[in-house]
Amino acid sequence: MRPIICAANEVYGVMPFQETSAAAKEAAQKAVTLDENLAEGYAALGFAVLMHDFDWAQAEKHLRRAVELNPNYVTGLIWYCCFLGVKGESEEALKQIRHALKLDPLTPIVPHTLNLTLYYAGHFEEAIAGGERLVEREPRYGLAQLFLSSVMWKVGRTDEAVRLANRAVLLLGRTPYSLAWLTSAYAASGETGKARDLIAEIEESSVRRYISPYLLAVAYANLRDTEKTLELLEKAAEIRDGRLIWLGVDPQFDELRGHPRFDKVLRKTNNPLVAAHV
Repeated sequence: MRPIICAANEVYGVMPFQETSAAAKEAAQKAVTLDENLAEGYAALGFAVLMHDFDWAQAEKHLRRAVELNPNYVTGLIWYCCFLGVKGESEEALKQIRHALKLDPLTPIVPHTLNLTLYYAGHFEEAIAGGERLVEREPRYGLAQLFLSSVMWKVGRTDEAVRLANRAVLLLGRTPYSLAWLTSAYAASGETGKARDLIAEIEESSVRRYISPYLLAVAYANLRDTEKTLELLEKAAEIRDGRLIWLGVDPQFDELRGHPRFDKVLRKTNNPLVAAHV
């Protein structure tokens, strides 16, 4: 399995993280062994060791090397931006993704990554403006709809959040990933009955496919169920769910920052931001 495909599986929770991240790491290591000057190999290896091993130092080393080898490799810039963003270095992350945007302004994932970086940095209004532009330009790009929904409910625009999340489900299908965000939109809007019905649908599908506990934790966080949210984050740590790399900056969990069990999960993933929350 190619490393970029494996990385996509990791980020979107299509398959168990340790299964896909191990395959991504193996493929990327082989690529680097075959060609030590291959930016694509180092970029893939950097993101893989981050999500598989929670090895932040090695991830930075490999991602920096990728950018040094090819400063115009857009995927490498995206992954380096993501790394810097989850590490809390938002200004440098924005610098990298804006460079990528100049190189490739038309591929949706590039402005989408810029909007995500703004969101994780707490620049919600800028993230909304960028998200609205992307949705208008790419109305069938479901990930943009999901992202914009999550920012909308975070700033209290819950009706718009529900509308966008429902639209995303139509575009992406009733997958655990899309349904988890729709659940959160309903939860944030106070429609707890609909949220819990969707949680039941997601959990029922777990007998057939992988469900990321991190995504369910977001839903329970918006239901203001602290105990269940922490329980799911702890489960995510047990199975080494790669989405946990975002935990240090994800605004969905702002109300839990400083909680001893939350900080323990950060420590388990070697998150460099744990000191900021202790």
